[in-house]
Amino acid sequence: MKYIVIMLTIISLLIITACENKVDQAEMEKGEPAIKVDLATYIENIEFPTNLSLGFESQDVKEFEKAKEYQASFYKFDTDRVIEELLHGDVVSVEDWATGRYYEAVSTSMKEFLQIYGEGEKLVDDFVNVGGLRYMVFEKEGVNREKIWDVVSNEPGPGEMYTFQTKSNYSSYEDLAFLPFQDALSEVENTLATLGFPDMEVSEAYSLDVENMQKHYDWNAEHLRTNDIEPIEFTFSKEDEAYLFFFRQVIDEIPVIDVIWQEGTRGAGEVTETPTSAIFSKEGLIELDSIGLYNLEGSSDLYELLGASAALDILLADYSRKIMLQETIIDSMELCYVGVVEHPNYKLIPAWVFVIQEAREVEEEFAAISLPHSYSYYVINAITGERIMKAGTN
Repeated sequence: MKYIVIMLTIISLLIITACENKVDQAEMEKGEPAIKVDLATYIENIEFPTNLSLGFESQDVKEFEKAKEYQASFYKFDTDRVIEELLHGDVVSVEDWATGRYYEAVSTSMKEFLQIYGEGEKLVDDFVNVGGLRYMVFEKEGVNREKIWDVVSNEPGPGEMYTFQTKSNYSSYEDLAFLPFQDALSEVENTLATLGFPDMEVSEAYSLDVENMQKHYDWNAEHLRTNDIEPIEFTFSKEDEAYLFFFRQVIDEIPVIDVIWQEGTRGAGEVTETPTSAIFSKEGLIELDSIGLYNLEGSSDLYELLGASAALDILLADYSRKIMLQETIIDSMELCYVGVVEHPNYKLIPAWVFVIQEAREVEEEFAAISLPHSYSYYVINAITGERIMKAGTN
């Protein structure tokens, strides 16, 4: 009986601690966070500040007990290998641009463009050390990849501002008529492996069907005409359908962040997200864009990591000190590797990344096509419990 009373007392103390949104900083510094209940229990017993709510389920959050920090430089592709694998035509032009070296290839059926980021003699500061590539197909019958970016966002994550950019209007993992989804994905993944990409995973995938592409185009065209701007005339058919894939690098089963997570203006060398996107149509791979992948140079020992409930508690403690006039939703949380500057290269830190959705006012001029919310990121070092706001100040 005494044992049962003691256990009930301990459980009550844990729940009270969670409800009060407090983290014992002395314990945090020792790597022993005060909040040790599981995430589901914590969420069930917490009281959220006014206008703040949760937009995810606890079972969707994957936790890791330990992880390493890594020293890293930007990944460099083998240029000869990339040219051999990607370009179908003969190279007819090579130029150095501010972002990298540009190759143009021509065959009887198409033109191709390939840029190797971080290569060449005219690089601006942000691209001196950055690795990556961009491949695009031009002037091939049945291919008009420019139309696609008019009807969907070309960036991963939930940052769309306008209805015609919204990725979530398209189905994910659904088969299109020209090729089943899984077959298209396998072809793209095989291409990445052949080019020498590091370990990657699909972070988002969309089946761009003709009905939704046309709907998105019409929304934008109507808005432009309302503001006395004549849109470029596009029509969409089954021939334009394509799969859009977003990939991200994975280290020890933990994804590397691929979205712009920092606050404020970024300085030279502070672009540390690693986005990779691909468009696959009935003509095959018609666009591949990847920048800022990492090459691992060394690692620390394994560190004990902050649990999900403790990380959420830190965020809530911060937000409880704010007055939120707009509806705010903690849309998701995920453990990711985040890159910070450690001259001359970078350090990859395991961090809890929260996506924060906030209601926003929309200008009347854009009311018909603007989304009524904006997104930001709240990043917590999963080893120290400290917030990370910039890649260059850690």
